[in-house]
Amino acid sequence: MRYGGFFALYGDEIHVSEMSGRLAGGSILIRYDPSDPGVSYLADYNDPRFDGLTATQNPEWLDQSPVFDLQDVIR
Repeated sequence: MRYGGFFALYGDEIHVSEMSGRLAGGSILIRYDPSDPGVSYLADYNDPRFDGLTATQNPEWLDQSPVFDLQDVIR
């Protein structure tokens, strides 16, 4: 079964835009609750691939993120 999760990177708008292109389609290390795999979180909020940007899974920040199509993420 496939599960999905969300996180946002924030910082300088141009830097964030560049990073979104570099991270698209890649994989990222997460941790999850084996008894409820729907509960997951980033394993490393300071992943070097984020190039100094700040990662968050805070729902208030995610609500402010640009709208996207989940089908684009899955492809």
